[in-house]
Amino acid sequence: MAQELIREAIESTTSSGNPHSQDWELDVFYTCDSDGAGVALGSAALVMSGTRGDLWRFGDAPDDVLDPAASRRWTSQYHFA
Repeated sequence: MAQELIREAIESTTSSGNPHSQDWELDVFYTCDSDGAGVALGSAALVMSGTRGDLWRFGDAPDDVLDPAASRRWTSQYHFA
């Protein structure tokens, strides 16, 4: 239910009846996500600076210790640096 509320807040489709875009198209991210090559993306950190935010993914599994050196910055939709 909460996920659907988030989708509706980002992209209102209640009155039109259209389906929502895919979560990745709405910039909704999950720790269980994987990239196009099937590599786990793991934990996420949003680093804010003024009005700009950078999303970093750590590629960790649930019991892993976070390794900042393994992080990847989300540069734009569908792309990691």
